[in-house]
Amino acid sequence: MKKITKKALFSQQQKGQVIIEMVLLLVLVVGLWGLFSNYAKQQKWFENLVNGPWQRMAGMIESGVWDPPQKAALQHPNSFNRVVSLREQ
Repeated sequence: MKKITKKALFSQQQKGQVIIEMVLLLVLVVGLWGLFSNYAKQQKWFENLVNGPWQRMAGMIESGVWDPPQKAALQHPNSFNRVVSLREQ
């Protein structure tokens, strides 16, 4: 039978403590990430990150003006009321 020294016993206890600490840190990080993601969903951070700039870009794509699509449509050249006649009266 092998004799267990104090040094070997201490080393095994340290390994167990490190594993427990890593598990606790993992639980803490996952919990904080869950709280952050719920808060971000409630504040609609991700939605604003994507939709905010896209609204102005959609106006530029549709009408050539850096405004939201509804406002940009009023400034599109095809929306102007122009009547041109080349005949002289």
